[in-house]
Amino acid sequence: MAKQLRCLYCNTSAEKSLLRQEAGKIAGFSHKFYYCSDGCQHEIVNYIQKVNDASNQFLLLILGAALSFLPFLLLVFLTPYHTVFTALATAIPLILVGLVIIRYPFVTPETIKFWGIRKSVTVAKRTGIGMIISGVAAIVLICIFG
Repeated sequence: MAKQLRCLYCNTSAEKSLLRQEAGKIAGFSHKFYYCSDGCQHEIVNYIQKVNDASNQFLLLILGAALSFLPFLLLVFLTPYHTVFTALATAIPLILVGLVIIRYPFVTPETIKFWGIRKSVTVAKRTGIGMIISGVAAIVLICIFG
């Protein structure tokens, strides 16, 4: 069975004659991609350029957000307000990582291949929103029941 070609941006399948091919580089992985229209090609090129320009900043922000619980963890043991700082140590990394993911919705090449860029970015942004909501819920629940 022949592999069905799909547009990298919108993930629509089409006959080989309707798709055009171009070489590109996404986050260090060189490969050829297909697109169905000039609009999709423009969006693919914009996404590739954004990933290549901001990937280092994204990684540093994710690392900083993930490690943001450490100061609050120290305050849990050093102050009598351990409930508040426990809530903050739990929620602040979730909120910060969610904000970074919303700002930089970068996904893996496998996700792009499976869903296309448009749906992958939408799923990443919704995941970021979910992380922010769960961080706020963690603060509220820990402060109420803690």
